[in-house]
Amino acid sequence: MAMTLRILKPAVFFAEYQNEPEQGLSQREWADADAIAARVTGLKRGEIPTACTTVTAYIDVHKSILYWAVMAWKNDATGYVIDYGTYPRQSKRYFSQSNPMQTLQRAHQGAGEDGSIHAGLTATCDEILTREFRRDDGVNLRVHFAMIDANWKTKLVHDFIQTRRNMHLYPAKGIGLTASSRPWEDRPDKDGEKPGDHCRIAVTPNKTAMGFSCVFDTNHWKTNIQTGLTTPQGEPGAIMLFGSDPSAKVSGPDLHRLFADHLTAETSTETLNKRYGNTVIEWRLSPARPDNHWLDCVVGCAVLANVWGVSSIPKSVDSVTNAASPSYRTRKSEIFI
Repeated sequence: MAMTLRILKPAVFFAEYQNEPEQGLSQREWADADAIAARVTGLKRGEIPTACTTVTAYIDVHKSILYWAVMAWKNDATGYVIDYGTYPRQSKRYFSQSNPMQTLQRAHQGAGEDGSIHAGLTATCDEILTREFRRDDGVNLRVHFAMIDANWKTKLVHDFIQTRRNMHLYPAKGIGLTASSRPWEDRPDKDGEKPGDHCRIAVTPNKTAMGFSCVFDTNHWKTNIQTGLTTPQGEPGAIMLFGSDPSAKVSGPDLHRLFADHLTAETSTETLNKRYGNTVIEWRLSPARPDNHWLDCVVGCAVLANVWGVSSIPKSVDSVTNAASPSYRTRKSEIFI
């Protein structure tokens, strides 16, 4: 019995029989805001490194403001934040989602809540999905695939996307699988789904329309993003930020200060799932409940890149955990084209 458990579910064996629970990356130091703000390239805002082949975007929806980010990707899952912002644009560099200087309602006076969000999505998509980003070899690229957060205004987002069929635009649904949840690997794929690493594009029934949505495990992908933010530049899976913005009044660490605060707004806890024998790194907002919306945007960009062809770099030598490790081996089964 014990040896069978040792082979099939090593995490449970060491925790229950040896009293030596495995330790994951929740015990290591994740990047802090200062370190993230300093993770910059020599490129300007909106510029793309030559080796990048895929550009993705994500829009996070709130009542008064929309957050968005655009990322470029190499085929080895190295990612570059090439632009990010809000709609409406804010007059101050440091602001909160709960009290923005400019709101959707002020920008679209006379519209109700849904109307102002719809107008904001229209303006944001018109700005980032039709824009050309210049690669440093002179080639211009547009966003290949984009997602809009549909966890809150689900019907509005689905209906909005139905009006823009000419774009590769998808509603997004993040699911935070915890230690008490059935592992993603044990959830069978359904007909018509395109699978990825803890994510999939799935056909979604809707009373008003049939559409595609992207479903993904937020805890798994937040772990991958935080690992990418600690991976040295030049190694597969590293995540970097643009280095300068000619239109900004600040430079250096102050350029990405608010963005970096969003990316470090959550803390991790590693928990053993005794039933399934895997350990799960769960991410939650810090007690002060800071804004984390650009973190959601970066996660969404990474998920969409993975499910549409960018190689997934597993951060774990043990397939039963969502934790990351310094090992960067790409499993053939986790490359989706």
